[in-house]
Amino acid sequence: MMSSGGMRLARHVEFMGAMCTKSWKEVGIEGITYAGNHGLEIIHPDGTKFVHPIPAELEGKVRDLLKSLQDQVCKEGAWVENKGAVLTFHYRETPACVRAELVPQACKLIESHGFKVGSSHCAVEARPPVQWNKGRASIYILRTAFGFDWSERIRIIYAGDDVTDEDAMQASLTSWLSVIVSYCISCTHLVNLVPRFLCRSEEK
Repeated sequence: MMSSGGMRLARHVEFMGAMCTKSWKEVGIEGITYAGNHGLEIIHPDGTKFVHPIPAELEGKVRDLLKSLQDQVCKEGAWVENKGAVLTFHYRETPACVRAELVPQACKLIESHGFKVGSSHCAVEARPPVQWNKGRASIYILRTAFGFDWSERIRIIYAGDDVTDEDAMQASLTSWLSVIVSYCISCTHLVNLVPRFLCRSEEK
């Protein structure tokens, strides 16, 4: 988040991809918020954790879906990542001639088990049928960190490289945010660009 005029700079970084605990351990930066599984898990700077409630009956469905994906579509380099409430079917290493068959099959399995299909980079996600995404998680984090009037006191920059980041961008736009700058860029450019931008914002 950047400062502008009388508004203050708030370094509040969110990581929303892998499981939250995994991101927190790998990155190891103190004083920021970590969010994983599209915001289903959030670790605040003080160490407190928020986990969006998942219906108990979904736990069994996750196990059943995981087994179905592993038995039917995990071949030719394709595999399933178990993130707890979210499963991700990866096919980056799968030959293009095989993807045309495996990907639709994986999507069909996900939907047949009652989960939402989400697209990612050479991957298909099975998300639980709950009303929660990066957008809702972003608003929750901003309200928790800066209060319900956060949009009047800070400005925000959201940088993302995935189609799921559009949920957060759209949520910010509908929350009367003063200024939003959204970029869809690669992870490498994101890592290099954001620190430089924040430093320049502080200088101004």
